[in-house]
Amino acid sequence: MIGASSAMEYAFEGTTLTSDHEVQPSVFTSAVVHGLLTGEADRDEDGLVSLGELYDYVFDRVREQNPRQTPGRDVEMSGDVYLAKSRHKKVRPVPIPEAIVAALREPDPTYRRGAVVELRDRLGHPDLGVALGALEALQAVARSDTKSVADDAAAVIEGALPRVTPPTLDFGEIPSGAVAAVERELNVSGVPLAREVRVDADPPLSAVADRSVVTVTFSPIDRPYAGSLTLTSPTGSVVVPVTASVGRRTGFLESPLPAPEPAPTAGTDPSPESGSGGVGLVGRRLQPVGTPGDEATVPDVQPASSDSAPGQTDTADPATVGPNKPPSAGATVDQPAEPTRPAAQHKPVEAAAAHRTTAPVWRRVAGGATLLGGLLVLVSIFLPWFDGGTYADNAPEQLPAMGTRGLLALTAGVTMLLPRVRTLVAVALLTSTAAACGAGALTLIGVFNVYGATRVDIGWSVALVGELLVGATGLGTLLAMTSRTSLPFRRFDQRTWTAVVALCVGFATTAIFIAYAIHLVEQASPYWAAVALVWGLLTLGFTVSAVLLEPAVGRVLLGGWAVGALSFVVSEWLYYNRMYIDPHAVPVLTLMCVLLLLSAAVLPAKSGEATSAAG
Repeated sequence: MIGASSAMEYAFEGTTLTSDHEVQPSVFTSAVVHGLLTGEADRDEDGLVSLGELYDYVFDRVREQNPRQTPGRDVEMSGDVYLAKSRHKKVRPVPIPEAIVAALREPDPTYRRGAVVELRDRLGHPDLGVALGALEALQAVARSDTKSVADDAAAVIEGALPRVTPPTLDFGEIPSGAVAAVERELNVSGVPLAREVRVDADPPLSAVADRSVVTVTFSPIDRPYAGSLTLTSPTGSVVVPVTASVGRRTGFLESPLPAPEPAPTAGTDPSPESGSGGVGLVGRRLQPVGTPGDEATVPDVQPASSDSAPGQTDTADPATVGPNKPPSAGATVDQPAEPTRPAAQHKPVEAAAAHRTTAPVWRRVAGGATLLGGLLVLVSIFLPWFDGGTYADNAPEQLPAMGTRGLLALTAGVTMLLPRVRTLVAVALLTSTAAACGAGALTLIGVFNVYGATRVDIGWSVALVGELLVGATGLGTLLAMTSRTSLPFRRFDQRTWTAVVALCVGFATTAIFIAYAIHLVEQASPYWAAVALVWGLLTLGFTVSAVLLEPAVGRVLLGGWAVGALSFVVSEWLYYNRMYIDPHAVPVLTLMCVLLLLSAAVLPAKSGEATSAAG
C-alpha cells in the first residue's frame, strides 16, 4: 500500500488543505496518474513500471511540490509487482553486419556509398535495435567520411526524421471563460524508429504520445497563445508551432461558440471493459500487466501496411544525394507505416473550430489598419501631391511604386482577416509589406526635406499617413507576436540548393544597393544614399530570415519584400530615364530584384529537401 502522507501529516493540495478547498486531484493522485500515464515512473527503462519504481517516482514528485508531505508505503511481499507497461523501454542498438563494416572500411568510395544504402534499408527495420544500430553507423559516416559519402549518410538521416501532420497546430478560437481542456491529435509517420517519439510541452500545453498518435491538450487561458511543442525521436526532433486565440465575452451582437465537450479524464477508459478489474486505470497509454489477451513482456513495434494512397510510393530522396551514386541508390525505401486509426473519433475541438468564421481579434485589428493604410496610399495617387499636380502630372515614376505598395497593403490586410490563413504566413506578408511601405515613406520625407512644406499638397500627406500606418501596424504586430513566442527559425541547410541560390542573390542585391548608395553620396546627397542603403540592408535581413524560416513562411516573407523592392528600383529607373540621367546600377538592381522574387518562389516545398547539385 502506498499512502499520500504519514500518519502525522496532512495531505496537501499545494499549500491548501483539501478539506478546506474545492475538490480537485491532489498532489499525490496527480503524481500517481502522471507517472503511470506518461511512463515516467519507469526509472530503469525496462518497459515495466514496478510498485517500487512508482513509489520512488511519487515520493520525489510530491516532495518536490510540497516538502511538508511525505508519501509512505507498507508492503509485505517478496519480489516485484509490476503495475503497468511503459513505452520508455530503452532500445539497445544491434551491431551492423560484418559485411557492411568491411564495406565502410574500403578505400573506394563506391563501396562505402553502397554500404550507406544498406544502412538506409536497415534504418527502416521494424526491430528498433536493428534500426538504432544502423542510425549510429550512419551518424559516424556523416561525421568522419569524405564529403560525397558523408552527404549521402546525412541525407538518409534527415530523410528518417519523424513527419508530423498537421505541421502546425491551431486550436482556433477558445470561448472566453472556458474551463474545459481541448484536445487535438498529431499523427507521426516515418520509419518505426522515427515514430518512437517523446513530447516536450510546457503549460498550458500537455501531450501524451501513443505510438504514432500524439494527443495534445490545451488548458484554456485568458489570452491568445502562440508557442510550440517538440517531438523528439532517436532520428531527430521536430518543432510544431501551436496557436490559440480567445474569443470575446458573449453578448453585444456576438453569438457564443458552442462549448466543447469535456475530454475523457486521464484515469478512465471509455471502452466497455473499463468497469471490470481496473483494466482502464491508466488510460490508453499504458496497459496493466496480466490483462486478458496480453503478455507480460513489451511487444516490439510491428510493421503495418503503407500509409500512402493506393498507387503511390514514397521515393528515397536521400539516396540521390551526391555524385556517382551507385545504381541501387535510386531504389525506394519500404517504410512500414503506423497503424491506421478509426476515422470516426470524437474530437471536441473540431466542433468549435468548424464554427470559427472570423480571424482572432488581434488579426482583425491589424488587418483593418493595414487595409486602411493601403487605401490611403492608393487614393493619394489621384490627389494633388506636389505643386498642385498629381503623380501623373509631375512624378509619373512614382505611380508604379505607390500602386504596388498600396496593392501589397490591401493583400496583406485581407490575408490577416482570413481565418483559414496560417498566422505565421499572414504575419510574414504583413511584415514584408510594412517594411516596404516604411522604406517608401523615406522617399516622401526626402521630397519634403528638399522642397519644404509650401510645395507639397494633400496627396503627399495622405500617402505618408498611409505608408506610416502600414509600417507601424506591421512592426507592432511582429513585436507583439515575438513577445509571446520565439520565431520558428531553423538551421540553414547548405545542401538545399534553392536556399543557397536565394541567399547568394540576396547578398549580391545588397552589395549592389550599397554600391548604388555610394554613387548617390557623390551624385545626389547623403540622405538619398541613406535611403538606398536602408533598402539594401532590409534586403539582406529578409533574405537571411526567409532561408531560416519554414519554407511556406520564407517564400511569403521574401516574395513580398522582393515585390516592394522591385517597385522602388523601377521608379528610380523611370526617374533617371525621364530626367535623361545615367541610371548607374539601377538596371542591374532591377534584374537582381526580379531574380530575388524568382528565388523566393522556388524555395524548397519542404525543409530538408536536398538534390544532387554537386553532381
